[in-house]
Amino acid sequence: MIQKCTRRKSILQSRVCTFGFVFFTISLNSAYSVCLPDSVRDKQDAYQFVRAETQALVRAQSALERIPPEQSPPTTVEELIGQVTATLVGLKEAREEFACAAKIIAPFRLSNDGVIAKSSEAFRAVYSALANLEDQLIQNTQETLKGKSGLSDLGSTIQWRADMTVKFDNMWEALGNGTALSMNALVLPGQVGRLKITESQRKDLIREIDDGFGDAVKAGPQKDQSGPTLAAALIRAFLVNPDWKSKDGTE
Repeated sequence: MIQKCTRRKSILQSRVCTFGFVFFTISLNSAYSVCLPDSVRDKQDAYQFVRAETQALVRAQSALERIPPEQSPPTTVEELIGQVTATLVGLKEAREEFACAAKIIAPFRLSNDGVIAKSSEAFRAVYSALANLEDQLIQNTQETLKGKSGLSDLGSTIQWRADMTVKFDNMWEALGNGTALSMNALVLPGQVGRLKITESQRKDLIREIDDGFGDAVKAGPQKDQSGPTLAAALIRAFLVNPDWKSKDGTE
């Protein structure tokens, strides 16, 4: 394929070769991280649930980091190929990361704990929707390369992108709200200010968040944080709050 393209001279043929090479390059460079969720021993266990919730958030943050930032318009065919390849690979990897996040949290939908079950289903729906949005971006990019996007003018393109941005924002808002509500799964019923988890489990969850998000969450929730980082910061802020005592903590 590469040899044939180097021998073709017409502008139209060159474009065909360029886009053909883009898809050829993508097929060589696409490499998704393996999704291997931890086995769930007890779907009623609040510690395991919040641990899975955190791991899913780490995957969601990874999805955002897969997509390269916008660059200046390419000036050569090589730059065009590089930018389009990087964008499509990033979108496909982001889709897989969101799908993995949904897979991590999904088992807890079968929990007998109402808060855990409802929160898990809500999170699974959000991550599945985000994966679907990434898939729409992939399809639109591929159709644009083929001249079949259906967006006939600049206005239509701007409107479509605006709609997609709103959809993503709505998903991040749902994720934040769901995360705040899911903290009720940690509260021990009938005992004011007492958690279901031990002090050791509590520290382990904080460590899991810090390993996944670093300093970005240590100052608590901030307006400029990404959706997954904000959600992780909410969980961490709850866990470090001294007003909540661990199950085995002293008064």
